[in-house]
Amino acid sequence: MGGLGVRPPFPKRLLARKMQLSPGRIHIVGAPEVGKSCLALHFLKYRYPRRDWLYIDLQNPRYHSNWQEVSNCSLLVLDNWEGVFPRPLPPIPLFLISSPRFPTPPNFKRVQLEGLDWDEFLLFYTHFHHTSPSGEELIQEYLRRGTLPGGVGLDLYHWEKYQRWVLERLPAPLELLQLLIGGLGSRLSIHRIYRELKRQIPISKDTLYRQVDELVEEGVLFTIPKWNSPRSLKKCFFYNPGVGRLFQPVKFPNLLANYLYLHRFKGREVYYREGLTFYLPEEGLGIVVTSFPTLRELQRLLRRLEGMEKLQKVEIWSYSPMVPNLEGGSLEIQLFQFSSLFTG
Repeated sequence: MGGLGVRPPFPKRLLARKMQLSPGRIHIVGAPEVGKSCLALHFLKYRYPRRDWLYIDLQNPRYHSNWQEVSNCSLLVLDNWEGVFPRPLPPIPLFLISSPRFPTPPNFKRVQLEGLDWDEFLLFYTHFHHTSPSGEELIQEYLRRGTLPGGVGLDLYHWEKYQRWVLERLPAPLELLQLLIGGLGSRLSIHRIYRELKRQIPISKDTLYRQVDELVEEGVLFTIPKWNSPRSLKKCFFYNPGVGRLFQPVKFPNLLANYLYLHRFKGREVYYREGLTFYLPEEGLGIVVTSFPTLRELQRLLRRLEGMEKLQKVEIWSYSPMVPNLEGGSLEIQLFQFSSLFTG
């Protein structure tokens, strides 16, 4: 079981992540604690004898003495790389591990690592807990524990300590992170956040904008704009939505929307519109994420969406079983229970 700040062992069957690596010059990037270092070390453990490769953490003051061993290794791993090589590199396979904000050097393959998807979470959860709960229980565990490998095997007390330790490593004060996490899936008003933060900590608006931008560059915070309204507020999502249980509880539909965004829409051209959680203009597709809707609520929603410009299809995602045969007039309606995102 992983502890606070301790890298957890990877399940041996973690094929999806292992297949991204091969001996060569690889640049592994990702947000904090998604498992970049674990992935590299796990790969090397089963491919190279320990004496043949060298791991150096460039943030460790002892790395200078470790560098003397480079001439004796067949593969070098440089962790916490910040875009500059401290010394000339030997002509051997090399793994760089860094934040996404650093560009990949020439002749390196860039491997982007994200938080745990559903299949990876299953491998980690069964590896750590040696149990096979029902599908519904597993989905609840995924929503509660989040997407970081280091938090899957912990009890609640150590999970909270671990998550707070992760937040302390992010390039923003905890007060700002608390406001952002509490507003997951909602419109992000920098002005409102600035007013609230000024009551808690000394901060300028320029500093606030810079810290939000850094969170986006780190792959920690994601924002989506409103359709045809570039000056409107953006919605924000977090790379590890499970952390929402630490602070002000995130609204359940917003938590579901965060997971749906990470699984289906991250990296795609996606917007939001009034009445729609997500909107994909090229497909004329609107997505509504809800939790436990009644038939009357769904009918009222569809009446509002009827006739919306360029909207042709609507997907409704609900945590509870959906009402069958829901009519959408001229709109093509598809109903999904949220569990189908993982098990379908």
